[in-house]
Amino acid sequence: MRYGDYSTILKYFAIWTALADLGLYVLAVKDLGKIKEEEQDPKHPQLKKEYGKYVGTRIIIMSVIYVLALGIAYLLPVYTTNPYLLWGLPFGMIFSASVMFVGIQQLPFQLFWKMEQLSITLITARLSQIVILIPVVYIFFRHISFDGNSLSILVFCLILFSVLASGIGQNFEIHWRANRILPLHIIFDWKFTQQIIIRNRQYGVSYFLSSFHTLIVLLFL
Repeated sequence: MRYGDYSTILKYFAIWTALADLGLYVLAVKDLGKIKEEEQDPKHPQLKKEYGKYVGTRIIIMSVIYVLALGIAYLLPVYTTNPYLLWGLPFGMIFSASVMFVGIQQLPFQLFWKMEQLSITLITARLSQIVILIPVVYIFFRHISFDGNSLSILVFCLILFSVLASGIGQNFEIHWRANRILPLHIIFDWKFTQQIIIRNRQYGVSYFLSSFHTLIVLLFL
């Protein structure tokens, strides 16, 4: 079995996720909560605009960080010489990105006291994974040994895809539910993103360092 490779992929991107987060969610809850309290218009035009900017900022930051992370991984011989890691890393990257995107899309639940909706999307995520995982295990696991052949690499990637499917399923569900509360119109505002990075850099670095020591040990193990 290739559990070590599976764990390595997820832990590797978990380290970069802590960096890519930059404490953005906490800052967004604080700023958007203030706007919500002050805005009198029940349609919340200003709140929608700022929410769209925060989502755009999340996409910009995580895209830069994850592309950098994947590039660095492919420069490390210990990863590129292992075919399971070589083919599995992109799945891990996209899964981590999907989790981060879910994180920022749950802002309307937090702002309007609808966090029970998030629990429902978690059920969708698990079901999405099970739908793919069960047939993969049933069809292949009785007849395969993970010895580096092409079929075993394919099965390994399908297992990772089942994890990715959970993120994709949850994203669709959470977008549908959150959009009914606060419609999302993504805004890429580079000046806003730059200001957020400058404003929140100390908290972001502190947040990263608070989890880095645990994640790096797990990666080594």
